[in-house]
This record gives sequence, C-alpha cells and structure tokens, in this order.
Amino acid sequence: MALDLSTGQNYSVGADVANPTIVLPEPLHWDSQNPPAVTLTQTMPACERYGLPTTANVGPPEAGAPTVYGLCKGNPKITVAGLNDRGLVTVRVFLNGAEFRTFTTLGESVHSCDVEPPLDVGSVYAIQEICGQSSPQSAAVTINEHPAVTLTPRLIGPLYSCARSVKVADVHVGAEVRLFIRSVSTGWTNEVKRQTFLASVGNIDVDPVLKQDDEVWVQAVGCGSAPESPHEKVKAHPPIDAPKFPEPVENESTSVLIEGAIPTADVYIYVALTRDAVAWELAGAKKSADGGIEHVALNRMLKTGQLVAAAQYFCEVDSGRGQPVEVVKQRPLPPKLLTPADGAKNVPTNTTFTWSDPGAQTERKADTFDIAVSQGSSQVAAATWLASTTYTIAAGKLTVGQSAHWSVQGRNSTGVGGQSHATFTTLAPKPILSDFDQDKLKLKGSNFPPSTVFKLKFQYVVEQDLFWTEVRISTDDRKGDVAGKWMSDAAGNFDATVDLYALTPVLVCPINDSSTTGGTHNSAIIKGPVQGEKVILRAEYYTFGLGWISSDPLTFHWNKKTMGA
Repeated sequence: MALDLSTGQNYSVGADVANPTIVLPEPLHWDSQNPPAVTLTQTMPACERYGLPTTANVGPPEAGAPTVYGLCKGNPKITVAGLNDRGLVTVRVFLNGAEFRTFTTLGESVHSCDVEPPLDVGSVYAIQEICGQSSPQSAAVTINEHPAVTLTPRLIGPLYSCARSVKVADVHVGAEVRLFIRSVSTGWTNEVKRQTFLASVGNIDVDPVLKQDDEVWVQAVGCGSAPESPHEKVKAHPPIDAPKFPEPVENESTSVLIEGAIPTADVYIYVALTRDAVAWELAGAKKSADGGIEHVALNRMLKTGQLVAAAQYFCEVDSGRGQPVEVVKQRPLPPKLLTPADGAKNVPTNTTFTWSDPGAQTERKADTFDIAVSQGSSQVAAATWLASTTYTIAAGKLTVGQSAHWSVQGRNSTGVGGQSHATFTTLAPKPILSDFDQDKLKLKGSNFPPSTVFKLKFQYVVEQDLFWTEVRISTDDRKGDVAGKWMSDAAGNFDATVDLYALTPVLVCPINDSSTTGGTHNSAIIKGPVQGEKVILRAEYYTFGLGWISSDPLTFHWNKKTMGA
C-alpha cells in the first residue's frame, strides 16, 4: 500500500490482514487554512491487480463527549467509551463533581480504569482532551445498585479453528468479559483476553487464532458476580468457499443477503465495472461475519444489469470471488387495496375485490397477483397468477355478519412482492317478517341468512280497555321470546306454525264482581293474545361481527276470540 501525504511525506507498507492499522512515525498535521490530504492506493503486482486511489482530508482533532459505562455498585472498574482512537488522549473521570481518576490512551476508543474501593454511591462523568482541546463532559451516570447479575454469557457457535475472534452474547452491559482457552496439546488453561462489553453482544479478538479441539469459555465479571458460559470445543473449519446469494439481488439495493460465511470471517462484496466482468470494485464489506444468512451493507445503490460477487477471508485464505449474479429488477410494490376498503362494513358476501398496482408504470410492475380471503382462522377463498386486478368471490364462501381479512401480493420475474392486507365485515341481511295467518297460526318471513337459527320476539299491547266475560283488561305486560327453536331454510326463508296460544306466557287478571265495588274475588287466566289487542312480532339473529340483527316489527291486531285456560 502506498500512503502519500500532500505535505510531502510518502510511505510504503505491506498488509497481511484485511483491515490493517497504519502507525505513522509522526502525527498528522492539522491546518485549518490548508487542510492536508492523505492518498492511499493498494496494489498486488504479482496478481496484476491494481486498486483505485482513495483520498481523504485531514480533519481537526475530534473531542466529542465520551460515554461512561459499568456503573454498578460493587464494580471495580469504570469504562469510558467514545474516545478519539487516532491520537494521544487524556481522560479525566469525576465522581460527584470531583476529579478522582486520570489516564492517557493512544489508539483506543474504549478504556477501563480500576476503582479501589469498588463503586458505592454517587454519579460519574468524564471528559477527554486531545491536542489541547477539551470535550464536553459526558452525561452524568448514577451508580446503580441492583441484585447480583445471574445472566449466563453465551458463546455464539460453532467455533472453528483459525478464527481470530469469538462472539459472545447475553452479557450484562458494562461487565468485563474474560476469555479462557484450554489447550488440547498441553492441557494448560490460559486467560487470553479481558474486554469490557458496552452491549449485550460483542466480539473478543483471539491472538493468534483458535486451534482445533481447544476448549473455550468466557466469564462476565462485574457487579459482584462472575457467571461463566458453557464450554465449547473448537471444530475444524469447513471449506473456505465463496459465500452465495440466497435470493435475487435487486435493483436499488443498498445491502445484500449472503449465506455460507464462516463465523468471524471477513466478507467482501464486489461489483463488476464492466459487463465482461474483467474489472471489479469493492462495494461493501463486513468484518467478522455472524455465519449463516446475514446482510452486508454496500457503499452504493445497485443498478439493474450489474454483476455482483462475494468473497470471504478466513484462516489466511481468500476464497476468491464466487459465481457472479446479475442485479435484477425489484420485486413488485405492495398493491393498493381499493374495495372493500380496510374497516368496511356491510360488504356483500359475493363482493368483487379490486386493487391497483402502484408500480404499474415502472420496472416494479407486477405481472400477476395472488389473493387470499379468510374468516377467523380459516381461508375461505384464494387465487394465484391472476392477470387482472379484480376478483369476485364465489357465493357461499363468506359468512354473513362476520369479520373477514383479505390480502394481495404481486409477482414478477424476480419473485413475489410485498403483501397488502385489509379487514372488513360482511353484510348481515335484515330479515323480513311478512305475514301471520291467524286462522292457521302460520308465520312467513324472508331475507334471512340461509339455515340460520334466530329468536322470535313478541309483545302484546292493550291500546284501550278490552273485555272478556267478567274481566276488564286494561294492560298487558307480556313480552319476550316466543318459545321454541326457529330456523330459516336453505334459501333464507321461513314458513312455519307459530302457536302463540301455546308458546307465549298466560295472562293472569282479576275478575271484578259488580255487586262489590272494587272487590276482587277471583282471577282469570288467558292463553295467548286477547281479542282486539295489538301483537308485535320481531325476528333477530346474532353475528360475531355486527351483533344482533333485527327485522322490522310485524304489527297486527288479534281478531280471534280470547282463549281462557
């Protein structure tokens, strides 16, 4: 690598790792009037591979406010993060407003200092100083008293030989993680590294590398506890092949999905500069892969027709670029659902579903569509590869008066696009009671849902005094359900005998003896309606989406003779 400074210095350095740190013999100079520039070029002449130069201006010394971690009662360390790792930094730590620790770092973004005695009460903040410039103070953090940490740290496996780092999860933030390795060849156990974790998941570097069959574990020390992870054995690493793309790489992507990376390997994404795939350019990288399927961020937006390839570097071996894939057009946009609209009510059960394609005039146009309709947990209708943007559901598929859900997604040559969803409630038909034959005691109705159980409600109303033998009837409070089970037929009609004499409660009323004014000597019992009074009938059935659906009242006057018990 050639490193050229605009101030005249030139350096040539070799690199045996993917992300080297270059230590300069003297600090970079900062000039606000004429900022110097640094140009870096890498070449591999033996392989006839030549990189493009990259230039960056030397900026002013950065002294941002740091961040303080590890403030648990009983913790013997305070960790300060957010330090400038490109120069000599002095850090001052304050407890309850008074400076009580000072340390100097070079090339570190995070540093921990010992505290004796361990933390107890109060609040802590820190500042950093570089090149005579002081940062704002960090946010003051209160020392936290909490129960002992029992969360057990976990190594993210499998662990492979030649790995330069291990991944650790489930760590209490601010704890110091200690890495131990027991050698299979000597049987000795060594503490390899200590590192303060500023998140629950992180990496610990291994120097030089993991070796096959060695035993590895970690402890998370802090807050008066030191839980230990399960021990893991190092396995032989798999073949170092180029990662693959598990799904199409689409136009306008700013990241790609890869699979097949070995955990902790460095992954590189390349884009061909020409269609003949002769010249390639680095478009993105991920240091220390998770393994499995994962995203790699890119430094550009991909375009349709470009060629993309992936490589990984592990165990001092470069897999080389894998089979290139062509960037394809994006999958269709989620359709815009039109009818029935989300939240619509009283939707006919034979409704026609309609939608539009937002990408119709772009390369994200859908060629066909898939639709699914469900009620409750059951799918009641579905269709795929529809060429139009309408779909009419077959009769009898949807249940009346219930909530339903529908979704549509588009397809093109790349694959299936995003899905759009909406819910609606189907129409509950209003039943009609059309006629009651008093001679035959027959009731007719229509417009019910097919084969639906319903309630038949009645009410008797005396509009003026009625007489039956010695009885004068001024009021009749009877109302409620007509006894029996009532159901519409398969066509949604109803035609059945409804014996109001037998199926409604009797009326008990006093008999007035004219020889004794106001005297009540006995009672009379009347079955069914009284001749001349008004009868009101109403039908209603229940729906889960809309509740009770009621007919308009069927009202008539009873013209048959009053019947006593």
